[in-house]
Amino acid sequence: MSDDEKEELVDFFNQIRRGMAKELEVSNMHRLEYDEDMESKVKDFGCKEENVQKYLKEKAQNLKKGDADGLIKFLNEVGEDTPLGCFDPEKTTIACIGKKCENGKETGNCICGPSGKGDVKKGKAGSDCDDDDDGLCKKSASSNFFIFGTIVNMVLFYLIASFF
Repeated sequence: MSDDEKEELVDFFNQIRRGMAKELEVSNMHRLEYDEDMESKVKDFGCKEENVQKYLKEKAQNLKKGDADGLIKFLNEVGEDTPLGCFDPEKTTIACIGKKCENGKETGNCICGPSGKGDVKKGKAGSDCDDDDDGLCKKSASSNFFIFGTIVNMVLFYLIASFF
């Protein structure tokens, strides 16, 4: 899968997650980022995937507007080795594999991580986020920057103090 295809895939899943967060009133849905290291964990359903996709689509269509409890039940039923496991609000990464079948049709599977407990918080989309991206929580780089800045300050203080 090319970098452009991965970016399109992430955008596609994030659009769906954003829509679900708004429709089902989930306040802690996180934005996904692609994780190439996770690709080795993706289950290959083979070329019989159409039956799996049909089953998962039927399950997803049963969700109702504002039904965060229904989302929790849904997440417990679909498992983590399918693309629908990606609708756990706490997931932050995604990885996919693709395959060309004998009939020429392309198929694949995606998973999201890290494994979570399906912690679905009810409320306005994005309201439980430190950094809201139109309904999705973004990873905050500020905490890493703060830690880095603190370490630099401590090193500088140590160097200055050691001269006196």
